[in-house]
Amino acid sequence: MNAKQSLTIVVGLALIALSFALGYYLGGQKGEEVGRVQTEQRLEPLVNTAFPKPPTSITNLSGTIKGFSGATLVAEVIDPDDYLPHTDRTPQRTETRVVNVLSTTQITLIGSPDQGGNVKLVSLKLADLKIGDKVSITSDKNIRDLREFSATKIEVYR
Repeated sequence: MNAKQSLTIVVGLALIALSFALGYYLGGQKGEEVGRVQTEQRLEPLVNTAFPKPPTSITNLSGTIKGFSGATLVAEVIDPDDYLPHTDRTPQRTETRVVNVLSTTQITLIGSPDQGGNVKLVSLKLADLKIGDKVSITSDKNIRDLREFSATKIEVYR
């Protein structure tokens, strides 16, 4: 056997080995994808029972006050579509909403419960709100996807 035949055999064996390795890798990738899809399909009823999708009509959002401009406040709220737990421990996505505070908007400070479990409620004005306040904002409209809306009630938690 001469050097040319030996080189041809070595190259041929290398190509065969490379083909097997590539096939193994691509097969593993495809198998992982198929397994993940099958697992999600089998577990979907369980996940939907444990973590039901939010309703299509939402009149209340919770978040943090990020700023003010006249009779409006800017709130950072949790994205209603990001309702499933994050197994990688990343925080939930947030969205910025502009909330118009009307003269009829009820603003209430919800105090910490006392030893008897009674909660102190204090009526506030817009000027009493602070950046960083945790709030629950209620509207009489579906605000699920609205970026700007008017509030009928704002509850502040400090």
